[in-house]
Amino acid sequence: MGAKIVKNMGKSIITQKPPRQGYISELAALCGCTRQTVSRAIVDNSPGKKSEMVRKMYRTKYGRDCEKGK
Repeated sequence: MGAKIVKNMGKSIITQKPPRQGYISELAALCGCTRQTVSRAIVDNSPGKKSEMVRKMYRTKYGRDCEKGK
């Protein structure tokens, strides 16, 4: 049971577990922010524009859309 379902505005997204190492640095490089911002956005669920951008990038990189019948 490594998947977690996140429901937002009627669209379900299943997020898989990220890799054990290096995903925070990778997301920080993609988003153009610091590692601390990425870890606070994902782990602590901090508010803000950059945090929303980081979470969106996290969902697109490590999540997949949940469709009926799959």
